[in-house]
Amino acid sequence: MLSKHTHPPDLPSAGNLPIFRFMLKPLFSLIFCGLMLIPATSGAQRSWMVISGKYATVEYPSGFETIADSLLKIAELSIPEIAAMTGVTSDRFTGKPTRIILTDAPDVSNGYAISNTVVIYATASAYVPFWTGTVNWYHQVLTHELVHHVTFRAFERKLSPWLGAGLVLDVPRWFLEGTAQYYSEYWNTYRGDLYLKNAVLEGRFSLASINSLEDGRLLYAGGHALVRYLADQYGDSSLIRLMNHEADGWVYDFNAAFKSVYGKSVADLFPDFHKHLVLYYGGRFSEWPVRKPGVKVPIAGFQVNQVVPLSPADSLYLQVARLDRNHLYGTLREIGWKQKKSEIIRTHSNTISTDVLLSPDQKWLAWGEPYRFTDLDQDGLSMTWKISNRDGSVLSTPVSGIRATNGLMTDSTLILVEQTGQVSRLIAFPVSGGLSDTLLTTPMPVGRLFPDFRPGFLLAEVQQSNGDRDVFSWSARTGLTPVTNDRVDDRLPISLNDSLLVLTRYGSEVPQATLLNRKTGTFVHSPDLAETFTIGYHPDNGVLLRSLQTGGKPLFHWMKPDSLFSPAVTSFAPAVPPARYRTWTERNPEFGEVKILPDTTFPSPNRERLAFPHLRSENLMSFALPLKDQRGWLISGFTLWIEPLQRQVLMFAGDVAVEDPSQSVLAAFWMVRAWDLMFTTSVYNGPSVFAYQGSSYLESDQTIGQFAISKSFYPGGSSRWSVTPSLSYYYHQRTWPRGTGLPSSTTLQGPEAGLLVAWSRPTLWSGALSNWTFYTGANVFQSVGSGDLTASALNLGGGIPLGWERLGLKTDWSYVSLSGKALAGFQVGTDRFYQWDVPRDYGLTRVIRGLSRDITGRQMIWGSTALNLLLAERTPLRLLVLPVNLLTIGGFTDLARIDSDLVYSVGGELGFGEGGIRFNTGYAYAVSPGVPDNETWYLQLRLSPVLQ
Repeated sequence: MLSKHTHPPDLPSAGNLPIFRFMLKPLFSLIFCGLMLIPATSGAQRSWMVISGKYATVEYPSGFETIADSLLKIAELSIPEIAAMTGVTSDRFTGKPTRIILTDAPDVSNGYAISNTVVIYATASAYVPFWTGTVNWYHQVLTHELVHHVTFRAFERKLSPWLGAGLVLDVPRWFLEGTAQYYSEYWNTYRGDLYLKNAVLEGRFSLASINSLEDGRLLYAGGHALVRYLADQYGDSSLIRLMNHEADGWVYDFNAAFKSVYGKSVADLFPDFHKHLVLYYGGRFSEWPVRKPGVKVPIAGFQVNQVVPLSPADSLYLQVARLDRNHLYGTLREIGWKQKKSEIIRTHSNTISTDVLLSPDQKWLAWGEPYRFTDLDQDGLSMTWKISNRDGSVLSTPVSGIRATNGLMTDSTLILVEQTGQVSRLIAFPVSGGLSDTLLTTPMPVGRLFPDFRPGFLLAEVQQSNGDRDVFSWSARTGLTPVTNDRVDDRLPISLNDSLLVLTRYGSEVPQATLLNRKTGTFVHSPDLAETFTIGYHPDNGVLLRSLQTGGKPLFHWMKPDSLFSPAVTSFAPAVPPARYRTWTERNPEFGEVKILPDTTFPSPNRERLAFPHLRSENLMSFALPLKDQRGWLISGFTLWIEPLQRQVLMFAGDVAVEDPSQSVLAAFWMVRAWDLMFTTSVYNGPSVFAYQGSSYLESDQTIGQFAISKSFYPGGSSRWSVTPSLSYYYHQRTWPRGTGLPSSTTLQGPEAGLLVAWSRPTLWSGALSNWTFYTGANVFQSVGSGDLTASALNLGGGIPLGWERLGLKTDWSYVSLSGKALAGFQVGTDRFYQWDVPRDYGLTRVIRGLSRDITGRQMIWGSTALNLLLAERTPLRLLVLPVNLLTIGGFTDLARIDSDLVYSVGGELGFGEGGIRFNTGYAYAVSPGVPDNETWYLQLRLSPVLQ
């Protein structure tokens, strides 16, 4: 209630609890409303359907029948093959088919597996330009995630029903992703070779690099390669023995299993694997020609993702970049260069999430920004497109909420590639406004668009029905016609004239600049075997190329065609390493094949409507342990369940006293999303934690219940702003010990209304620094039933960097007031528990670091300001089992005016932690009226929501 925090109440470890208070009528009615109201709301939106097979079910929103049928067919064919490859017997699927959920709310190319569920996204990015090969995206994602799912079943042991999804915590990420790729994919460029090769040749590859998400692409590629190496050197049966080691055990121990199967630990085996890779890549690329990459394009920013030339002679470019490591967003700027110094001419957007499109006359720019919404009880994501002239004086939004990430800007029209679940559409939006026009509808996935030298034509990346990725041309007269048509991937076409194209062609796992004569159909390749991506052309400068420099960041440079294709190479001819070092790249699993499935006809499945799919949740973690304390024997337990689309979270925790149930401590939290609203019910019954009267701790008990409804709005689809109104009913009863002069119990209940307005930019270090955040909110509570008490709070805060992203200023302020009849234990002010900056039993108190006093009143202005410096993003240190990450040092000042009393403290602290959980140690000097000033060293736990 009125708390600046949004977390459910904390669970104490001991205390006195009359458990039968749960049956009190007001609280029972509260819980009943929370349980009964929610399912009734689920039928008011687009319906969910389900189809079933022998091994799997597929849940999907209406309108996606074609993809759902395809997913079920793939699953029915793949699961038996994957089970055979991993040593999982078919009886493990009896009565427990795999649950597959297909959703289109967030526009992303991905999927994930959790316990018995696989989630697949139907996406606008159906072309998936960062994949190679002939497999369509949902076949690739589904088989990858199904391997995860089946291997989860291989890891199941006796305690798996309790551990839930936690059963795979002992399995390193490189093995999970490596097996998923090995059993479902070939070794290819984008998902493996490109990133592994560069890391090995640059000396960045290590065991730590594939155990960390620091470089996710390298983790996947390195894990895939290591699993292939194990299969190649020791046989596929070794992987089966590894996953099924001690199948009757209590838990799966990966490290013990690995040493048992391979005779050594992963750390001891890794040097052999690393040496194997060095010899493979050394033998393959030792004959690379050594030559300069051409005329380097100057760039500015932590990671530049796109460069568009405006006037190369004047060093004038458009650049899309992450300007700092902390930024998880792109910035579009027009930059000029003079004497190697950049001049920022104009910033067009710091929300760009697509390539920028430039019209041929260079008058118009277009780009896409994230568009947020709520749909199907999920946080949705699609695209808003902007059109601007160069000087930024004209800015329009031709379309919002479209599933389109690629397009082409002409002198008068923005052409976007919209993807639905089944088709691609080319839609034209006039710069001058007016109605859009659909130019093309095709079942083939279409990727990026490019201008063609020929008037009325454009070029497009297209994945054909057989999976081949080729370059097509399109015009209103001819429609889509292939420019290339073979088994080699062709991308990024640049039209030089009416007969010559420069494009990127994937041969021998190396993207190479290639010159195509459209009249003769002949290809000429660059003699470089280093990867080069064609991204632009200028008559004076030549071909603009993008390659990867050390660390995987892009490098841009110009090369004249005569230099780029001299000497001319008409076929790919890399060196071939000895077979003993390359067989791991060619290997296929011995016991199955899910990469190419047979063309089998399945009967049309029966479709059923799902009234409330939220109810099926996965067990993330559960445990129960017998303990003994002053209350006697206890059953202490915890369980956490989550629905895979995060539409429901259910948590129970507590101690059940066996000998005297009234001494039990229980807490519960339930969140469910329905009708595009969020409903939360929280209950706590146990000892009061922050219960002092004067200087005495009172061993009081309390029952807290809250039922809340909220909904987040994103003005204009903004990815930065959110407005969240909420309405809740709050119940709080405390029982007091005898002899304190307090009544035997006090009860406070009533409705509360709240409003939160927040703005933030996505940042990497948000768990430690509140840079680029702002929030303001208000809450009003009115008691009913017992007395007339009104409590209100206004909150305001945010953070900004001070000239450097590692140095952040954060400030938080609150005004809290109480009117009407005050009740014992419900107070406004500061409390003595500054070591625990966590949600209070009653949310009207704040902390002043170093002040161990309760100072209460009717009104309070409270503020806290801190200046923090990020010392390290990651460290090798641990505090017990907690990694010491996002390590900061800084200074602070806390102050509060409670009625007429002013208290404050200043100090400094060192802290670490992530996800809104921080552990701090520091020094504080506190000043308060009527007592000597206090100096102290302290430890503190802080819980606070992270605005993102």
